[in-house]
Amino acid sequence: AFTKETFKKSLILNVKYPAQKLWIEGPPEGQKLRAGTRVRLVCL
Repeated sequence: AFTKETFKKSLILNVKYPAQKLWIEGPPEGQKLRAGTRVRLVCL
């Protein structure tokens, strides 16, 4: 079987203007983030 550390992904984002607010929308707090789960980054 796989361990918790099997799947890791990182991403570098370059923001061209100063962000005033930044949100990461994903699963509810306490719920595990599984491979393939979509998250959304909102930058205002």
